[in-house]
Amino acid sequence: MSEQRLIDLETKISFQEVLIDDLQKVVNDQYLSLEKIEKSMKLLNEKLKARESSSPKNEKPPHY
Repeated sequence: MSEQRLIDLETKISFQEVLIDDLQKVVNDQYLSLEKIEKSMKLLNEKLKARESSSPKNEKPPHY
């Protein structure tokens, strides 16, 4: 294998390592964002269920 070819391969590998690190950072950031969204949705669902269970059912509105 020629020395230039070896240098080219090492250069490609170096760029790929940087790209992989950048992509890993993006994936981690997205995971954290998704986790926050899931927690918010769970909280909203709990609040909605609590509100629905506390509201009177089959009650006529006041204007009847």
